[in-house]
Amino acid sequence: MPASDPAADNPLGPGLPLGSYRGVRLAAHWSVLVTLGLLTFLLATSGLPTGAPGYPAGDYWVAGAAASLAFLASLAAHELAHAVTARHYGLPVRRITLWLLGGFTELTAEARTARAEALIAAAGPATSLALGVLGGGAAVLAALAGAPMLLIDALAWLAVTNFLLGLFNLLPGAPLDGGRLLAAVLWWRSGDRRRASRTAASAGSVLGVLLIALGLVEVIAGMLAGLWLVLVGGFLRANASAQASSVELTELAELAELRVADVMRPVTVLAPSWWTVTDFVSRCSPATAGQRTLPLVDPDGSPTGLISWADLVRVPPGARDRTRLAELDKHPRPVVVPAELPVPELPPRLAGGTEPAVVVAGGRVVGLAGQTELRRLAELRRLGWRPAAVGPPVAPRPSATPDPAATPDPALVGGSGAGDGSGGGESGRRW
Repeated sequence: MPASDPAADNPLGPGLPLGSYRGVRLAAHWSVLVTLGLLTFLLATSGLPTGAPGYPAGDYWVAGAAASLAFLASLAAHELAHAVTARHYGLPVRRITLWLLGGFTELTAEARTARAEALIAAAGPATSLALGVLGGGAAVLAALAGAPMLLIDALAWLAVTNFLLGLFNLLPGAPLDGGRLLAAVLWWRSGDRRRASRTAASAGSVLGVLLIALGLVEVIAGMLAGLWLVLVGGFLRANASAQASSVELTELAELAELRVADVMRPVTVLAPSWWTVTDFVSRCSPATAGQRTLPLVDPDGSPTGLISWADLVRVPPGARDRTRLAELDKHPRPVVVPAELPVPELPPRLAGGTEPAVVVAGGRVVGLAGQTELRRLAELRRLGWRPAAVGPPVAPRPSATPDPAATPDPALVGGSGAGDGSGGGESGRRW
């Protein structure tokens, strides 16, 4: 499958060099040895003995190893077809890497037209299907010529495997070739490449879930081959999510003038980590419950974690007097970002996590910014929204110091959410 994100490095590393073809370097990741060994074992112990019984065990192992190596060569041909077609359309190809689940072709640029994208994507499956037809023809000719049954069976296996490889890669979900074909067709029809890529990524995520479910059903039924489907489904789902995130990053890169302070959720309630659940709840009002995520802070106001109202509810009534809020935080230390951080730099800080980053300005927690905010911003961008001129983030203005008798830590109370224009008062109070 071709990967055309110019900013992405090959996650498989450089691999073991295998040579080059028309200037395209070919390498193998160490995990390809697992594929080679597993295929050889399955062919030598079950596949070939079933289809061609009566041969010595050594013959099965030799034939199994030869068929497995031929299949890896077929994978290389599949990826080379992508690479050669890409170079025909002027796209630089960095390297092809064979690995556990197939091949990875690194393109350092994207196709300029939907037609080029479609042909680059289709070249791989077309090659696999053609090899399947050729392998089937070779098996038939070998049978007509009276060749050993072991050779005929190995050729037939190679033909069927290539044919299935071509069909599987045509499934309409990224990052499979069929997903790229789907994206190319949608791009051609709508003229919106990013929307097409998002749709293909969503289809790939659904396809991954279906394969995982099918694999689990097979495992429950006693078929260990289902583990392979689970592995492939997990790979598809993870890579589809990465592609969707890559599309959003491209959109956000166009909004470099925005700062995190411009897109964050203002925080009006802080949770002192040393307070008990009872202490905290006794100082809350219905208005404070509108903030779903509560940043935990230490005595000097530094963020130490994140909790939710659901975490408070799960504490048994009899334990609320002695359970401190810090004990409810089961997450790693939160990501902390300055309010003046450019928005395109936020996704790498989040590293794909589901928890929002804690935004600080002037030494105080002023907001939260996570995947939800980034998705909304990307949706606005798709609607054609462009930011008006924005100034630097403004640190919150401290309100009048509250009555010390009202709370054991007046230093944590008072102030307003950044950017909301509110001053002191109940709506702007922060616990």
